[in-house]
Amino acid sequence: QVKFSHPQVTLAGNVEAVLDQRIRDLSARTAALALPTPLNVLINPGFEAPIDKSGKIPGWEVSNPAAVKRDNDKAYKGEPAALRLSNPGGVLTVRSEPFEPPTTGRLSVAVGLRVEQIDQQPQLRLAIEGLLDGKLYYRFASVGAGQNIAKLSDRYAPYIFQVDDLPTTGLTQLRVRFDMIDEGSVLIDNVQLYDLAFNDSERIELTKIITSANIALHSGKTSDCVRVLEGYWPRYLTEHVPLVQTAAAAQSKESPTTKAPEKTAEKPGAWDKLRRSWPF
Repeated sequence: QVKFSHPQVTLAGNVEAVLDQRIRDLSARTAALALPTPLNVLINPGFEAPIDKSGKIPGWEVSNPAAVKRDNDKAYKGEPAALRLSNPGGVLTVRSEPFEPPTTGRLSVAVGLRVEQIDQQPQLRLAIEGLLDGKLYYRFASVGAGQNIAKLSDRYAPYIFQVDDLPTTGLTQLRVRFDMIDEGSVLIDNVQLYDLAFNDSERIELTKIITSANIALHSGKTSDCVRVLEGYWPRYLTEHVPLVQTAAAAQSKESPTTKAPEKTAEKPGAWDKLRRSWPF
């Protein structure tokens, strides 16, 4: 028949200090997302390696070698070469060698694109493909010709295709792919992949989580703070974003050479202006 009157909870040890450090670490990991590190998984991503006598591009497969050539005069940002697609008709496909899918469940494809004449827009797809449990997995975003589709300029601009729900199990033989539908011409250069690219709105939501944990901690609501820190996104960042990246990211974020791209696709078929610095 025991009854309690005015119960109180006392935290043992340095619980508040530990939680405060976890919040600081989470904030540092979120800051590191401002400048994601590119994946080093593509062979010849800038098309700098010469095409051999058989028409093969090192690191890439082409459905019609006669429609593809290495252009030394109109490369992106003064690089040695770019890839020119001149499709006479039908579907022309260029795809990379397969690589291991990232474990983060996210993949962003950034590439420099341009056309010779703005009024001659090709039907181009930026895509990824693979095998998901043995079946074809294909995601894409369109640029060029068509309604409500980002147009290509006669100057190089970075275009970004982002998939944020990439399967983390059962996916194999992942590739980057460019499909030109019907006739047209386009220059492609400097293909880069990222597995931890978060846009402005996503990073704002992460900041809200950090703020919520911080307010709970300093309001004495320790259990609420722990509950926030044990949520999906704090655990995701802890698993995938090393703290060693944060110092370099903070310095690079202030670099005056960092430029923002002009077009982006965060999911297949949907294009929006990217409103943050992008390392491209």
